[in-house]
Amino acid sequence: MADNEDFVEAALHRAGEDVFGEVSSRGVPDFSPNRRTGPAVLGMLAVLLVGAGAFFAVRDGSARTVVETEPIGVTATDPGPFDEGRTENSTEDSTEDSTEDSTEESTSTEDSTEDSTEDSTESGVSSDDMFDSLVRTVDVRIPNTLDRPAVGEVVVDPAFGTSVRRLTDVGVGEAVTPVQSPASAFNADASLLLLYRQGAGHELYDVETAESLGLLGIEPSDIEQVYWSPVDPEVLFFARDLDLISFNTTTRTSTVLDTIDPCSGGLAITSPLSWDGDTIAARCTLQDVGYLLIVHQISGGTEATVRWAEFGDLYVSPDGDRFVFVDARSGEAEVLNEYLQPLGIFFPTDGSNAMTRDALDEEWFVSSSFDGDSSGSVVRVRLDDGERETAIGLLTGYPYPPGGTRLGVVPAPFVAVSAPGIEDLDQWDVLDGEVLLMDGRGASPITYRIAHNRVSPSTDYFHSSFVAVSHGGCRIAFSSDWGTGDRADTYVVDLGPCSSGTR
Repeated sequence: MADNEDFVEAALHRAGEDVFGEVSSRGVPDFSPNRRTGPAVLGMLAVLLVGAGAFFAVRDGSARTVVETEPIGVTATDPGPFDEGRTENSTEDSTEDSTEDSTEESTSTEDSTEDSTEDSTESGVSSDDMFDSLVRTVDVRIPNTLDRPAVGEVVVDPAFGTSVRRLTDVGVGEAVTPVQSPASAFNADASLLLLYRQGAGHELYDVETAESLGLLGIEPSDIEQVYWSPVDPEVLFFARDLDLISFNTTTRTSTVLDTIDPCSGGLAITSPLSWDGDTIAARCTLQDVGYLLIVHQISGGTEATVRWAEFGDLYVSPDGDRFVFVDARSGEAEVLNEYLQPLGIFFPTDGSNAMTRDALDEEWFVSSSFDGDSSGSVVRVRLDDGERETAIGLLTGYPYPPGGTRLGVVPAPFVAVSAPGIEDLDQWDVLDGEVLLMDGRGASPITYRIAHNRVSPSTDYFHSSFVAVSHGGCRIAFSSDWGTGDRADTYVVDLGPCSSGTR
């Protein structure tokens, strides 16, 4: 026992010296105050120093770490609305347990490392949160072999300890998945899941029973541009021809909200609705004169239209009083006011785009980024001033974002991520083949690693891993061929009790 303690103490001492040597060798600029991150700097530095020993120990040499954990026990306490269950002056409590067995005959090491629980000032999320048991450490976790479960069966992910439930059952060559859209496939109370069956159309599933409620028979202008109401769990919105349409999934009836007569075609709802479910952002083609950007309020009709020269998508903010236009050619985004007039704030974007809002009621534009040091699977830009913040990326200890990464955003401070895997397990890294969740409820975003998606590398469009998160963050859905390449089903991770609403 004493020998083990001496070994650990020495290893941590060496790792600490390595960390400080690395920091000293870099040209780190002098600290300047920042109104967003300043109060959290000391807490973040403490977490870095505590975790550094374990991180360097894992990555040192050729040994790879496979982590196996017990199933997560779901917290019985419902965290409720996002502005409850927080503390302004909480203390950080980070615990870490690790065991190491080594023999003379083998140079490989298999560690069972911690699932950390932190109640931190920087996060603002209390210790009774349903995410407490989820993995937050940034260490390599290789997917172990796991048989594909039967429909309705639950299996435990060996690397992350979460419970994964198979929701659908398709035949060889078929796929039923969430669509590639930043909007959530879950309805407002997380009871229903909107999926797309390849070659057939949109299909509704009961999340609790895994029962298909049948094809909806809708014909939107684009299969990806169908959006749940953030407040009514029965209603969908989409565009067809020149009409903006609401669709009741219970009665299977459509209602035309407005007909946009100036359009010559190409009408599409281009983003999820505002969080109160009232404001729709849309775009259409004008005959030989460019495009028309449209703001429609369900409570009051079409409020604003603006002619636009460039083709792109219009995104409505959670509050419904600001918009972001993203030029499809250049990827440049521009913030607009409620009348679609420019506010002089520009920023670059890549990949999937969406809007979110944090616990401080600040609104953010979210996307992936492949731009230098700020590259990340999830990068967000504050609408007020264009300030850029990396949530999951190089600046937060994660690798460069893999190509083909999918995002899922919901009318709540959560972003789900699903990244593709690789063939060679010897080269496996953090993010590879993973489903993650960014929690933006606190002053600084927190990343939780949820499960391996077990998607075969280099599969076709419908067999890649699409992802969706529910409003309360209680459920995550992702699609997977489970490494076979012959079919793609949808799986659900139940993280805790669900509550409806967006705040």
